[in-house]
Amino acid sequence: MRLNLLDLLERRKRVSRFGLYARIYREVVESRVDLGDFYNMFRRSFKGGINVVAVVGPKGVGKSALSLLILYTLFGTAVKDYDELSTAVLDHVYFDPHELMTHVTEYVPADVRERVVAVVLDDAGVWLSGFAYVMDRVRYVAMRSLFQLARSHFANIILTLPSLKELPKSVRPELSHIIQCSMHHPTGGGFVVKVYTVMHSVVTTYLKLTYATNVYYARLFSVIGDIYKMYEVMRSLLYTSDAAD
Repeated sequence: MRLNLLDLLERRKRVSRFGLYARIYREVVESRVDLGDFYNMFRRSFKGGINVVAVVGPKGVGKSALSLLILYTLFGTAVKDYDELSTAVLDHVYFDPHELMTHVTEYVPADVRERVVAVVLDDAGVWLSGFAYVMDRVRYVAMRSLFQLARSHFANIILTLPSLKELPKSVRPELSHIIQCSMHHPTGGGFVVKVYTVMHSVVTTYLKLTYATNVYYARLFSVIGDIYKMYEVMRSLLYTSDAAD
């Protein structure tokens, strides 16, 4: 791949890339391509509204890889060049709420068609846990501001975390869907994905199973294998940088 990961990381430090993908957002919104039941769930929010999706499951099951595949599929309706598509995917994966908030405040969509089609907040359990959320005032303010701006900036926010218990109670009502990943595939060569829609009634909130499928590792990484390798390096470099600071 010609994509330079260090250049990507340096660029992220300087400026939001959201505005540069306005064409992609419009083409995705206007695309009539049927992405299938699972992905069409994410497209339904493009014309208004927002999906806040929690991807939960044990460590190593494939939550981040599945999230990358979602970005790859959504952006892939408009971007055909692999390097450009890889950049679009990696540019929309965040490990730090402060970086995301900085980029959000730098980009104001002209209308709903130019909202950010999707962002992944990876390892959200690390910085969105109830304890950290309460104890870190800066983080608390950043997350409150993020969800206040979310409807005007995002069509989909995807959180990856091991358990819903990692979410503070004040954030859980924002969820629209839960994607449960479990390592119960009989062959051991993949994992089971179940999608639940969060339903609200007058007296309670409950989950409705709306979709289920098997995800095979071989097929998954044949599509996003190179992107996943760069994601792992990017994640390692960012965490190493944070530790050094």
